[in-house]
Amino acid sequence: MDINNLAKYNERMRKSLIDKIFFMDKVENVDTIIDFGCADGTLLKFLAIIFPEYNYIGYDNSKEMLSLARDGTGKIKFTSNLKDIITHIDLNRSILLLSSVIHEVYSYSSQEEIQQFWAEVFYSGFRYIAIRDMIPNRNIKRQASYMDLSKVYQPQRKEQIDEFEHHWGSLSNNINLVHYLLKYRYTDNWNHEVAENYLPLIFEDLLYLIPDFYEIDFCEHYTLPYVKNIVREDFGIVLKDNTHAKLILQKKQ
Repeated sequence: MDINNLAKYNERMRKSLIDKIFFMDKVENVDTIIDFGCADGTLLKFLAIIFPEYNYIGYDNSKEMLSLARDGTGKIKFTSNLKDIITHIDLNRSILLLSSVIHEVYSYSSQEEIQQFWAEVFYSGFRYIAIRDMIPNRNIKRQASYMDLSKVYQPQRKEQIDEFEHHWGSLSNNINLVHYLLKYRYTDNWNHEVAENYLPLIFEDLLYLIPDFYEIDFCEHYTLPYVKNIVREDFGIVLKDNTHAKLILQKKQ
């Protein structure tokens, strides 16, 4: 994953920190929190300030991100070895976080690597799994509103839209329109962002992937207020599709 402006990328990730710790008042008897795809460790560092009594482990396969994560950390452990994590913790008192990482796995991995990702997530034995990502409902796959399209196709955005449509197809497909509205602002890392698939997984398909030995403790489907507001300000469009999902899965006893 090649990011032109790493600082901007990590700054964007920080802006939704409160939303990303939605699970903290919903799980019990947990002492270890593992962030899968921890990037620069911002989420864990934020949690460690508020909840210092927990053990924190960040996992990422990017050496550059891990180098940033380890800078100035205390008790938080960062590693690229997931098997080592599993060996040294009590899985029955652990929660695995998948925060804005699923769409990146699908964007930059082979089909075999994606299958391995889900195997590691579901079959490693974590008591809880908390998921937060851009995961729309199946009904997002429909014809886009003509009125919305007329508001988006602006002369000053033609080059950007042309490049997006080259990657993903016409904005007349509603899923492509929503996809564009989720990423058009990220011009600093546009070459990276335009190629990344924000919406690779439909909510109903995610539910199908969950093994029978996990049950859903919490589920919320929504659109980030900031995203809804900025799209309304920039285009006069009211986003009608839920773009994000939050779930907490608990392993059955």
